[in-house]
Amino acid sequence: MARKRSNTKTVFITGAGGGLGGATARYLAEREWQVFAADFDARALKALAAEVDVTPVQLDVTDAASCEAARRRVARACDGLDGVVNFAGILAVGSVVEIDPDVIRRVLDKQGSGLGGFMSIGKSHAKVYVEKDTGVDFGDV
Repeated sequence: MARKRSNTKTVFITGAGGGLGGATARYLAEREWQVFAADFDARALKALAAEVDVTPVQLDVTDAASCEAARRRVARACDGLDGVVNFAGILAVGSVVEIDPDVIRRVLDKQGSGLGGFMSIGKSHAKVYVEKDTGVDFGDV
């Protein structure tokens, strides 16, 4: 993969396999941003990459090693990020009284509560910001 041109904006988007993350990836790619589209779902990433020019990155935001591997991949491919958009998440529908506590914990971990996804992505990608001396982090947490 070629390194980006200096006038191209670059973004890393979690949850890019669907929903808000996918819509954001499409929107920015169509406006000629260099988009690193990250998601746990490899098939969804492949489908997205067939639609628009994105670089798919398979990622489990709840796993620090996976976040670090994604950071290394991005750092090798560009000279820094202009932003990170954290949209990785899952949905559990129902009353808190009815939903299994393990499901609630999984939702909170995926959404980035505590030491989960948001913190892992933020920590690993802050290194890429420092390399460029810029960066903005957006999320739905």
